[in-house]
Amino acid sequence: MIDTTSAFPVSRASSIPTVSAAEMAEVDGLAIDEFGIDLLQMIEQAGSHLAELVRAEVGGDLRSRRVIVAVGPGNNGGGGLAAARHLVNRGASVRVILARPVNRSSEAGRHQLATLLQMSVDCCVAIYDVPDDELAREFVSADAVIDAVLGYRGSGPPHDGVLAGRASGSRADLPRDELGSRCATRQ
Repeated sequence: MIDTTSAFPVSRASSIPTVSAAEMAEVDGLAIDEFGIDLLQMIEQAGSHLAELVRAEVGGDLRSRRVIVAVGPGNNGGGGLAAARHLVNRGASVRVILARPVNRSSEAGRHQLATLLQMSVDCCVAIYDVPDDELAREFVSADAVIDAVLGYRGSGPPHDGVLAGRASGSRADLPRDELGSRCATRQ
């Protein structure tokens, strides 16, 4: 059941199928070791599906839509970056907000980011380039927000100011896709 009474739709956690972090790590390991699917393929597939979800949630046409993609340093962030590229290719205006400096990103995340930078997509680092009040305004004014900050290996709330302003502009209890990202759209 999705609650649409707030600015962002919210699914109750009890209605979303889940697996534990250990189970997800096992799935990833099997995909790579047993089925020969490499990490970049998984990230690409997840990013493509996440972009399609955003497109459907905003009504199908992304040409006049503003999407914020908040990414962390891990592979979940890499999936968010892949989604950002797919959204740009479908006509959305995308701003990527990195929760950490690039040198703290996974190799797969840096690979995805390099492609976005070649495409001249607006990318910035939250705690260095954007003050909290501006960050909060960014989240509130976006047509859609993808939260790819924490993956399945993360635990607890974000710390050390990692996108601290996101709580005032987006919801932390949004539905998760298969990558673990959260997507919210304005109705």
